[in-house]
This record gives sequence, structure tokens and C-alpha cells, in this order.
Amino acid sequence: MTFTYNGIGTRYVGNKNQVDRTGECAWCHKTTRMSSYDTRLWLVVFFVPVVPLQKLRILDQCSRCTRHRKVRYAQWLDIQGEARNKASGLVQARRDDPKAAIEAHRTLLGVDLTTDAGALAQVMASRFEGSADVHVYLADLAVLRGQPSDARVGYARAHEVDPTHSAAREGLALAEISNGKLERAHDLLKPVIAGRTARNPVACCALAAALARANRHTEAQAILMSMLELFPTLGASKAFKKQLRACEKKLGMQGARLRPRLDMARPLIVGAVVLILATIGFVTADRVASAHQTLHVVDSIGGHLEVDIQGLGSLGFDGAGRQTLNASEGTFIAHIKGAVERDVQFTIACSRWPCFLAHDVFVLDASGGSVVSLRTALFTPKGNSRPPPRRFVPLHDFARFDRIDYVFEHEPSEMQLDKDGYSTREVLELPEGRIESVVFEMTESGKARDAFALAQTRLKLEPGETWMLYAYVAAAQRAHLEQNAETFLEQRLQARPLDIDAHRAWIRLRSRPGGWKAAAKRYDELMEREPDEAAWPLLRGLVSESSSRRAELFRRVVQDEKYACETWMLLADAESSCGNWQAAL
Repeated sequence: MTFTYNGIGTRYVGNKNQVDRTGECAWCHKTTRMSSYDTRLWLVVFFVPVVPLQKLRILDQCSRCTRHRKVRYAQWLDIQGEARNKASGLVQARRDDPKAAIEAHRTLLGVDLTTDAGALAQVMASRFEGSADVHVYLADLAVLRGQPSDARVGYARAHEVDPTHSAAREGLALAEISNGKLERAHDLLKPVIAGRTARNPVACCALAAALARANRHTEAQAILMSMLELFPTLGASKAFKKQLRACEKKLGMQGARLRPRLDMARPLIVGAVVLILATIGFVTADRVASAHQTLHVVDSIGGHLEVDIQGLGSLGFDGAGRQTLNASEGTFIAHIKGAVERDVQFTIACSRWPCFLAHDVFVLDASGGSVVSLRTALFTPKGNSRPPPRRFVPLHDFARFDRIDYVFEHEPSEMQLDKDGYSTREVLELPEGRIESVVFEMTESGKARDAFALAQTRLKLEPGETWMLYAYVAAAQRAHLEQNAETFLEQRLQARPLDIDAHRAWIRLRSRPGGWKAAAKRYDELMEREPDEAAWPLLRGLVSESSSRRAELFRRVVQDEKYACETWMLLADAESSCGNWQAAL
């Protein structure tokens, strides 16, 4: 097939030695004019032939869909030569055999040697004048060439030679039907129908149609049923089925059971088989994918942990990090021991079917309160000097992520850009840096409650982390969870030896209207109960609303070496607030 785009491509130019015939197209399956001819393939620019490419023989080009076969012209000449030699050999070897002459003639027509075939046809008509097969064959060719008068003469000669020849009777009957002589046609076809010797159903069906138009439906129905018995594939023909049903309806008869249309059933069968195989393939691939998932077990808090998941395996942590287990779809329970004692039930299930198209990432939080970082990496032709924004996502024991390009790994420095000139990739990773920095960043990014839970979990494992304690207080204040934080810190406030950092954090939590009065009352009672503890005056001074009272309390603390350095600065601030600049200096 030729192809052009905007006038540039290839085209056939020229048409020589054209041979037309009536036949069924191998592609569109329509009976139409089929043409074969010599041509040349050209390279065209704006539809103007520029460069000749090759000479071709076009074979059986359909006048409806224009599809065809093609062969190189030189190769076609070789094929014709071989066919001519074969036909000549047949005629010379079996000069008196009409079947050999017919086969030779078909060989010549098969390669469009019409001149040679025409000469051979004349020889056949004179040499085999007494052969009905030869006359029928030549009459059939006249029908294909659209020469009904020549065809009638040929069939008549064949009938004269052999009155019992079925093909001759069928050909003559078709001619009589076209002339409206139904009785003559009926008489010609009666022996053919009765003897079940019809070459094809064309003549008999044409007679049945003519009889039906003449309201002779009984005779038409009988002929059609005879043809159906002789040619069972007629049941697949729409025209035949319509014709038979019309006769049966006129006669009030029950419809005969016809053979289903194979030309329609075959694509359905093929489609059903393909669908079944595709379904089996999808189901098999889905099962294989569902049985080969990866479970990422992370710990962003730290501490020694042992994780045992029945059916998947065991692993251990000696600090923050990530490990993986091979998993399958299902529900599991993770038994966690060590720094944290807890059981986590989770379900691994793909987000869509089939599973191999889901690309899900399953993450189990071993310690509780762990977070992961999710960011979008942007690639442009000029690069991106700014770090991509990241979002901290709390795992809440177990989480599933979809459409992640890089799972706990860094993206490459270069990437193939999309047609829009840029490309984005989703990156999932563990947070980098100190965990308290993550808590502060989460608090500022609007995830104060998650930051509060993360900091509280961390403080349970490492209560001595001062900066984490301050990050915990900031998250509690931003999330309005001061009461929860005070309850959590209460045990540390009661602890001895004194936890000064916990008291400072508690005071920060009380820095709201009316909050320091309760704190002042608490530390007054502690000063009376433990007068020798220097931390109580220090803490009482931090919640005092009177500058003079603060200065008085801080003077008592500066004598204690443990808090002297910090208290001198607080005392200087209190003295300056009272106007004692000399004392402050």
C-alpha cells in the first residue's frame, strides 16, 4: 500500500496490461471487480512524482476497499514464464485430454496471460467440440467476463452434447430465468434437484426466488429445502435465510432449523478464546504479583526492637533505620518487643486489580510514632537549585503509598524529560537529621498533632532529650494539647532526683492566662516542704509576676553552684526590671 502525508510519500503511477475479473475480495469479502495491472511506484513530493522506485505488478486490487497484493515486475515475468511452460507441457503431453486443456487454460489465466489463454480457448472450442466439460468451462468464463450471450451459446452446446450434464442445465436455467421463462427453467433443473447433482446452489436459488415472486411458494420452499440439504452452509447466508423464512411465512409453516452463521460465530469464538486466555493470564499474573509484595519495616525513633511477624519472618533494630521482608497479600500481626512492647495488626492488599499494575508500597511502623518523608523531585532542562519541598507523613502503625517512583532511595541526578519540557518523580524516604528537627518542622507545617505524638513516643524511649522536650511543648501548644502534655509530664515532675528540664517544660505549658498562679502555688508548697532544694526558688521565680519577688528568689539561688550560671542572668534581668541598674550590672 502507498502512503502520503501532506503530499509527501509514495504513489503508483501508470496502468498497463490491466485485467479485470469479478471475484470475492480476500479482505472485505465483497463480490466486486478485481483488477490486476502493471505500474511503477514513485516517490512523490506535493503529489508530484519525483523519483521512480520500482516497477510492480498489482494483483487483484479490490474496487471497493482498494486492497491488493503486489509483486516485483521482474519476478512476475518469471512467474508468467513458468506458467506458460507448464501449460504448454500439459497440452503437449495430453493433447486429446479436455481436462488437461482446461487445467492449462486455468494456469494461463492465473497469471493474466490473457492473449495466450484466448488462443488456447479457440483451440479448445474446435478440438474438443464433443466435450460438454469444455463448453461449460468456456461458458463460465464468459459469465465472469460479463458476456451472457456467449455464455448461453456455450451452455446450449454443452447441453446438446450431454443433456444430462448438470452444469449445462444450470447455466441454461439461469438464462431462461433472466428471460422470464420459469417453466423452461424448472424443467431444466428438475433432474438436477431430484438427482442431487447441482454444482452450486445459484441456479436453483434463483429459480426459487422467481417462483416466490410468482406466488408459487410451495415449489420455492421445496427447492430451497433441497438446496439446504445438499449445501448445509447455506444456512449461514442471510439472503438464503430471508428467502426461506418468507416462503415459510406465506405457507404458515414452522421455521426450519438452520445452521448458524460460521462467519459471525468464528470471530466470537476467537474473541471468547482470547478473552479467556487474557483473563487467565491476568489472574495468574495478579496472583504472582500478590504473592511477591515487599513490606518495609521502619523505625525513625530509635532503640532496640525485635519484630516477629508470623508467616513473614523476624528482624531486629538497634537504632533508627529500615528493613524489608518478602510478603504476600493478607492480614498479619507484628509482635514487637524491646524498647517498645506492642502488637500491630495490618493488612497487605493491593489498591487495584490486577495487582501487578498497582505499584503499592507497604510500610510498617515498628516503634510507633514513626514518620516518613514524601517529596516531589522536579527535573527541568536547567535543573532545579532549590530543594524540593517535602511532607512528613505519620505512619500510624501501617501505611500504604501509591505511585512512588523511588522507594527509600535517592532519585538520579538526570532524568529523561517529558514532552512538556519537565519531569516529576515521587520520592519516599526516611527523614534526615535529628528527630527533634523533624518534630519542629512538622509543627510549623500544620501537623502539630502528629508531631506531638511523635515527640511523646520518643520521650518515652529517651526521656533525657532536652531539645525533644522543648519540641514536644511547642507541638502541644500549637495543637492545643497542653492538658495532655501536663498529664504526660506529671510523673517526671514527681520524680527524684529533680528533673529540672521537665519542670521548665511544664512551666512553658502553663504560660497562658491564669496558668502561672497554679504553678506559683505549687512551687510555694514545694519550697516549704523542701527548703534546702535550690531549684524550687529558681522555678518559683520563673512563674512570679512581680519583678521584685523574682529578684528576691533568684538571690537565694545564686549561692548554689548548680544553678548559679543560669540564675545570674535571670537575676540581672529581674534587677533591671526593678530599676536597680547598678545591681543588674
